[in-house]
Amino acid sequence: MSSAHKGIKIESIIALYHRGFTLSEIGDELGCSDVNIVNRLKSIGLYNREEIRRRATEKMREWMNEHNPVKRPEVRKKIAKTLKGHKVSEDTRRKMAEKIKELHRKGLFHFKPNMNLGYIGKDILKRWRRNYPEMAREVSRKTRLNQVFPKEDTKIEIKLQRLLDEMRIPYQTHYQVVGQPDLAILNLKKKVAIFADGCYWHCCPKHFPEAKSKAQKRRVHARIARDKEVNRNLGEKGWIVLRFWGHEIEENFEEVKQRISELIA
Repeated sequence: MSSAHKGIKIESIIALYHRGFTLSEIGDELGCSDVNIVNRLKSIGLYNREEIRRRATEKMREWMNEHNPVKRPEVRKKIAKTLKGHKVSEDTRRKMAEKIKELHRKGLFHFKPNMNLGYIGKDILKRWRRNYPEMAREVSRKTRLNQVFPKEDTKIEIKLQRLLDEMRIPYQTHYQVVGQPDLAILNLKKKVAIFADGCYWHCCPKHFPEAKSKAQKRRVHARIARDKEVNRNLGEKGWIVLRFWGHEIEENFEEVKQRISELIA
């Protein structure tokens, strides 16, 4: 360590570090190198690589936002004037059209009626405009079926899973069908969809707080109607639906077990 660096008090480094300074800023303030600062911080157990990297990234992002020429109004006007009337080359248009068609075939392209997509061909554009509502619904339906809500199994779901494990009944969780049952039994002659309905999210009549405003009443009715619609759709597809309230699983688990046993028998 040089004699100049020896004269720097560790208290000064600590003070600047706690004020959120980066290594470079501390070095500029005290007139020493980044390496020297790192060594001094390590000697007192204050060195945190991730924190220092985060600070440097934030400072760089702030600097870029502040000095980015595109942020200046005069530069933006100049760019807009330069690009005004600019036509995309035929080769670029062809590549863009091929890419969009490929995404469309995979169901990844979300077309909107007001999009300016003349370069992909009038015949395809007319077909998309005509079929867009149905296409959008189909894409949304497929996306929804692949999503799992909640991301982790709830306590009452885990309790039902353990029950089926004890009964040696194979099952699948969050099966991709209408309503996405919490547990689906498929290896029997009958298909069984089991739902563990939380008392709050599914508006249990015993525990859900009374709706006071019209908006709350609409939400409650919408949730109840949604569950009834799921039951009806599954029934039409040949499923047997079992729904258990959260308080039933927590307080009357033997009754829950009996209902499942009677159905499976």
